[in-house]
Amino acid sequence: MSSFTFDNQRKEYIQIEKGWSPPTWAPLKRNFFKTPGYPGARLLGTETDPRPLPVPVGIIVPDGTDLETLKEEIASWLITEQAAELTFDTKLDRTYIAVIDEDFNVDDFVSLGKGTLKFICSMPYKLGPRRKIDFKLQGSRLITNIWNNGSKYSDPKFTIHVENPSTFIDISRKKEEEIQHFRMGYPVSVEERTVEKEQLVMHDEMKTQEL
Repeated sequence: MSSFTFDNQRKEYIQIEKGWSPPTWAPLKRNFFKTPGYPGARLLGTETDPRPLPVPVGIIVPDGTDLETLKEEIASWLITEQAAELTFDTKLDRTYIAVIDEDFNVDDFVSLGKGTLKFICSMPYKLGPRRKIDFKLQGSRLITNIWNNGSKYSDPKFTIHVENPSTFIDISRKKEEEIQHFRMGYPVSVEERTVEKEQLVMHDEMKTQEL
């Protein structure tokens, strides 16, 4: 039997029912327009609904475990304010962003020893594995190619760690034939002098010295 990780935590005493696997795609809603005298209907568009994830599980309670403490532990883990990452042992390369359904009853769940955890993914798409991308220095620029192999468009997110002082950072990308550019800060000319935004110019602890 397998288990799952939610909000970067897992409980080995909770096991998923053998043979279960998450659905391949999120539920779709087709919008049709019917016209009198026209056979069938015209497809206006398709909407992707939130993805429900009912997970059948069982609990293997360790001997001597206090049930009330166990209930509190499970509730504290599964009931979150915000959606959190959810991954299953059988699909470690896929991540869901989910919350537990508001109808979750931890008392019945622990008392019966089995049940169905109903997760809801408001963002219905699965996320692929995290990737580490190396940049190459070309002239004064760091260049890399990042390919999205998924089925949906996704904007990249950047986290930048600056090792040396700089007055600006440029990020540009080529999307098809269009080059998109983002700049934070401003470059300086050779005639300009750079200074720190906040610099300590005097430090006096204001202590008197006894003679």
